Amino acid sequence: MQPSSDDVWLPVLLCVGEEEVEIGEELQEDESSILTIHNVTRAHAGFYQCMASNGIALPASVEMQLVVQFTPKLRKGPQWRKVASRGDGTTTAELVCQAEGIPRVDFTWEKKGMLIDLANPRYEERTAREGYFHTSTLRVVNVSAILDYAFFSCTARNSLGDDKLDIQLVSTNHPDPPSSFGLVSVTHDSVTLEWIPGFNGGLQQRFRIRYCWDQSISFMYVDVFPLDATTFTVTGLQPLTTYNFSVNALNAIGESGYADNGAVLTITTAGKVELDGDLLDDKTL
Repeated sequence: MQPSSDDVWLPVLLCVGEEEVEIGEELQEDESSILTIHNVTRAHAGFYQCMASNGIALPASVEMQLVVQFTPKLRKGPQWRKVASRGDGTTTAELVCQAEGIPRVDFTWEKKGMLIDLANPRYEERTAREGYFHTSTLRVVNVSAILDYAFFSCTARNSLGDDKLDIQLVSTNHPDPPSSFGLVSVTHDSVTLEWIPGFNGGLQQRFRIRYCWDQSISFMYVDVFPLDATTFTVTGLQPLTTYNFSVNALNAIGESGYADNGAVLTITTAGKVELDGDLLDDKTL
């Protein structure tokens, strides 16, 4: 059964018996029951169980799987849009393209708008599938700064449509700044922060939080641990005090600018009170 439009179609699940069904159930004269789900989305995909009983014997049941077809959707965060490698002809770069989609997703690769000839020994493609996740990895062998520092394009396609991602192959460099720096929670003596990593520059990156009391002229710094964490709690703060926070990334070559074009996150810690001898944040009362 084909969908009438992307992510929206009407499957019909048929089961025999007189069991009541909550969504679009219709009893037929031959004692069959039809379950119709309207305006189907991917959230409706999964296994459904139909049970039938006449009050005499034990109920009978049958399980059916609903598979919802949808166009490919590529992962497009900042870490997917750049790949770094030395361009001295001695290294190999791997460009990864990952899409969700049903039915089967196929990939094509282009460089500078021209279809890549995968018979060329300088390029190798590997594909893998796990559930509705499909991954294509393009290996560029003996990367040359002159030939290969360019935009590559990956297109994921199935019978319902396609999606495209541009990936830039660049020289190894310092990381890009994180983004979407924000507050998770605050207490009287701590602040938990989160962010989205930027491109790592082709090397392992780490993060550092900079903060100060809003009347101070000097900064304090704390290195985030573990290295790949994207949330962190700064402790040892004073209650009812306003602080300014920023975060950036570092690797072996250098450091990025601060997140969100150097924006400062201003946060005031909570107060504290004593209740029956216990110290509590005022936001917990």
